[in-house]
Amino acid sequence: MKKKYAIIVLILLISIFIITCKNENRQYDIITSIIPIKLIINEITGNSVDSYPIVKEEPHHYTPTLDDIKIITESKLYFLIGAPNLEAEIIIDSIVKDKKVNKINLFSNLKPIRIDNSENINPHLWLSFENSIIIAESISLELIKLYPEKKEIIELNLEKFKKEINLIKNNILQVVTELKNYNIIQIHPAWDYIFKEIGVDVITLSTGEIHSISIKDIENLKKYFDKNKKTVIISSAEFKGELPSELLKISDKIIELDPIGTEYNSFIELIKKNIQNIKNIVK
Repeated sequence: MKKKYAIIVLILLISIFIITCKNENRQYDIITSIIPIKLIINEITGNSVDSYPIVKEEPHHYTPTLDDIKIITESKLYFLIGAPNLEAEIIIDSIVKDKKVNKINLFSNLKPIRIDNSENINPHLWLSFENSIIIAESISLELIKLYPEKKEIIELNLEKFKKEINLIKNNILQVVTELKNYNIIQIHPAWDYIFKEIGVDVITLSTGEIHSISIKDIENLKKYFDKNKKTVIISSAEFKGELPSELLKISDKIIELDPIGTEYNSFIELIKKNIQNIKNIVK
């Protein structure tokens, strides 16, 4: 009996090793800098095209692996947001340079905004109703060139994507008046685009690391507050347990939003979930 179990375990270990080797040697025709671009590709192709996001987590803290470099250099098409200050894309560009990879920079058609009226572009352009549609349109044109046989399904899914995004926007617009009754603070400026598009003010606490937030920064926030309004903090899972105690003291509610979508297979579902969480501010 023991021998039988040993053989079963050995077979399982060999199987895992073979699957792992296959995954490591897998080649992708299409790569994306970040997960949200992959999620948009999923939407407009109906998950019929396989793409690979190089950055799996927060794009501000990316270090390439040997597997990443191999996948990048062997790919045919590379989609990137193209914001000049998106750190991960700067790193990937240095790898793509001089390689036979068709780089599609999506930035030229997008509508960027500045961070706190500075010269720095807010790189979170995918977190925008308007820009996400522009990104989907640009990606569709390139994918039709690569897969002309999928032209009809891509165009149908693109129209569906646009309708879904506009429905989500109309959904949040229903509570704009109530949202304006809150002091809304975001830890990181990821949500500037969406709040600007619905006409709601949001205060950004920091454009850098959460650990760089000082008591003085929090005290300075208060001059932007309306004392007659409740205060809501917009955080994310990566900041869980790290919010300064002084910040917690001035907040009436904390909501978590997800700018990346690591656990999602659909961009629409990612945006829909975030918008529902924003609506929860007024509950």
